[in-house]
Amino acid sequence: MLKAQVLKYLWRVPSDRRLSLLLKRNKRAAKACDFKKQKTPSHGLFTHFRLLFGLFVAGNMMIGYISWVFFMPIWFLFRTSDLFFFVYSFLIMVLFILSARPEVRTMTKYRREGKLEEYMQGLYASSPRWRGMKRMQDTVDKLGKKMYILGIIVIFIIIILFMNLNMFPNLT
Repeated sequence: MLKAQVLKYLWRVPSDRRLSLLLKRNKRAAKACDFKKQKTPSHGLFTHFRLLFGLFVAGNMMIGYISWVFFMPIWFLFRTSDLFFFVYSFLIMVLFILSARPEVRTMTKYRREGKLEEYMQGLYASSPRWRGMKRMQDTVDKLGKKMYILGIIVIFIIIILFMNLNMFPNLT
């Protein structure tokens, strides 16, 4: 699945839905991501893990949106036990961090100037995806201290899943 996320950014696929359709229609792309034609995942599978982590564990939707990059090395290490994949995914993570530096600088600048909220409102207004993410973030923020309990439960589920990866079919 992480290869598919890398493919999404390399081929500039705009959404997880389009990525799912691409993998179902393009046998070469599906094979490159180690998917069998009948076993390609739905678009929702790509986003659920990121959203759960971002909303309940990190408490920030933006972290949930980009968290796949940071989980990729861990995933490859546990899933394949191959050091080459781990190093490859670590390099992808470093490249992502380097490419995101201008955006981080812009956000830091706006935070210092007290204009971060305006910038984020403009970002949320720019697309339906961001508006939906904002609504989810607002709903989770209303939970208050219950969010921490849900965060602990999500971390526990993630740990259990990583410990029992051999029980699941190899979809990566």
